[in-house]
Amino acid sequence: MKRLKIKTGMRGSKLSVTQTSDALERLKKILPLLDFKLVPVSTPGDRDKKKDLRVSPADFFTEDLDNALLAGKIDCAVHSAKDLPSHCPDGIDWFWLPWSEDERDVIIMPESENRRIGESEKKSKSETIRNSSFVISNSKIRIGVSSVRREEYCRRKFPDAELLPVRGNIEERIAQLDGGEFDMLVMAAAGLNRLGLENRISEYIPSGELPPPEGQGFLAVTFRKNDRLFCEIRKLFVKSIVFAGAGPGDANLATIETVNALKNCEVCLYDALISSELLKYLPETASAVFVGKRSGQHSFKQDQINALIVKFARQGKRLVRLKGGDPTIFGRLAEEIKPLDDLCLPYRVIPGVSSLNAVGVTGLMLTRRGLSRGFSIMTPRKSGSSKFEHVSKEERLAFPSVFFMGLSETANIAKSLIKDGHNKNEPAAIVLSAGNESEQEIISGSLNEFARAVIKIPRGESPGIFIAGENANPKYVLRKNGALAGKKILLTCSESIMDKAVDEIHDFGGIPVKLSLIKLVAVQASCPCNSFDWIAITSPASVKIFIEVLKNQKYDFRRLPKIIVCGPGTSDEFGKYGIIPDLKASDDYGAEGLLEIAKLKISRGDRILRFRSDKADERLTCELRKLGAVVTDELLYRNVPVNYEKLPEFDAVVFTSSSAVESFRDNFGLENLKGKDTVAIGKPTLETLKKFKCKSNIILSKEATINGCIESLARKLVEKRINLWPLNFITRYSRRKSFLTRNT
Repeated sequence: MKRLKIKTGMRGSKLSVTQTSDALERLKKILPLLDFKLVPVSTPGDRDKKKDLRVSPADFFTEDLDNALLAGKIDCAVHSAKDLPSHCPDGIDWFWLPWSEDERDVIIMPESENRRIGESEKKSKSETIRNSSFVISNSKIRIGVSSVRREEYCRRKFPDAELLPVRGNIEERIAQLDGGEFDMLVMAAAGLNRLGLENRISEYIPSGELPPPEGQGFLAVTFRKNDRLFCEIRKLFVKSIVFAGAGPGDANLATIETVNALKNCEVCLYDALISSELLKYLPETASAVFVGKRSGQHSFKQDQINALIVKFARQGKRLVRLKGGDPTIFGRLAEEIKPLDDLCLPYRVIPGVSSLNAVGVTGLMLTRRGLSRGFSIMTPRKSGSSKFEHVSKEERLAFPSVFFMGLSETANIAKSLIKDGHNKNEPAAIVLSAGNESEQEIISGSLNEFARAVIKIPRGESPGIFIAGENANPKYVLRKNGALAGKKILLTCSESIMDKAVDEIHDFGGIPVKLSLIKLVAVQASCPCNSFDWIAITSPASVKIFIEVLKNQKYDFRRLPKIIVCGPGTSDEFGKYGIIPDLKASDDYGAEGLLEIAKLKISRGDRILRFRSDKADERLTCELRKLGAVVTDELLYRNVPVNYEKLPEFDAVVFTSSSAVESFRDNFGLENLKGKDTVAIGKPTLETLKKFKCKSNIILSKEATINGCIESLARKLVEKRINLWPLNFITRYSRRKSFLTRNT
């Protein structure tokens, strides 16, 4: 395997070294071909320890790292995300890493006072702090602060305090506190936790009282803009931006796809003329930002909207850009996807019901048989103007021509357009199954090629639209920038986890092809839970069926025994019903993980009710019995195969069970997997593929969850693309400072 030696810059403090080393170890586990070398770089903030941070420059802790990057002395840099200025220098790009520490700020008191607080039993910690001896005896307590935000908080909470600037790294600040220079410090929890100094935290400040700055607790990676390697790495940590149509003003006319996107998003940038009812679908934790425009009145300029979109994309946020009507019709979609394409950031488009479609409900239909077989649509204003602009006959003739239901007459249509004066070399295209993402196909060529029938037109049931004009130029086809690069991923899982799988595929920029090969059928009319100490459940699908069975028997959920599950996916499924499992595995998400945690908590004689499917083996039951537990093995559901006549086109496949592999074999034959990337959710599924001598590129999921399957596929595809680069590219990457910048 090729290995890439990457010089990674960072500040020289203990915190920076610690957090950078941890981040790079995580990156190496994700992409083992990466090999990092730490390069300490001094910044103005490290050299000047007297300047008050409340008035320091935005790039106080990043300037020298940026310069080292641009000069080619380092290949990337790792920062505390909150240290990045709002605008990075030209030539610098960045992204956030997904793992984070506690974002809250904390109060730190002298070591002696901390010990006294620890001995207090009558008062809460926060009460003790606010009424401690030095607060009572000295109304002018000295509080060390390092930002305007913390200063304002302290003025509200401690109005009589003396607020003093504090400088230095974390250890130096704490030393100043313990040395008597301050009576209290306000700092970030993240750095203390990363250094193992959480014992020095006297009180966590609620985020509602002191909102943390953007990025606190996160780490960011900076690199040279258009660096091919880091653009590829970033694809594993960003999610596809969703441009969604909100419909023509009535929330009931929004598509199900748009509503689902809103339910899952973290940030929504929304326009004017959309129904405010749609915003009710946003999660409570999501942010909604109005960026709408009306004639002559813009709350945000277009370049500001573009900047917000790419910022949230780089942060790895799940962003929905909600546009009125359909985003592809007068929606400035082309302007908003261009900066994403420039940075190789992924996105997808959800069409919406346009006001154009809504006009027809009045009876003023734009097509009537025998009256009109087409229509023209345009705006009376040109780009950058708010005044009426005459639309000339020549301009109208240059508009794209669109023909519905004309696949069999494509040659005749093209000939007639050329005869009417269209340039024979004008671009043209057929879009097949435009509304079905997994079956969509674009056939491009010149008008003359279609007229001469040089291009083969498929015959079948797929609906097609013929477009002629410059708008049909292949260069305008949306790019596939994600880790999955627009590949069609066949999902064979049951319907119980299909939605989660589809969302994950979309996040990584792939196209989900849904083909459930098994359905889960409950076999229990009731669950005899009351006579047991524990219930063991090993999959999210089992949870859904278990809960449904309990509901049908009108079971009192308060009487449930303790619950042990195999990982966070199963635990989260219980959480949807307000149930928190008592034990869950954290490392191995299969039966082995459950067994490891059970060894620590299960006592001899404990009665365990283990629910399983008809395909699950009895190894877990046997192992639990070896621990001295009394285990009852109960069949909860059966895996029933689903039959299909046709195998859809796909580039890779995800198998979430051995029964799905067997169903695929029975439906289509495993020879159809030859040469395909094939993901197995766990070792039993992997063993089944091997038993059937499957000749595919098998990938074992890093964890036994559907999200783990798709993340593992995304990692493998990114790694494969990097390994396909010429070896001399790898050599030059490590030896020549500016190679990547010049050659992307």
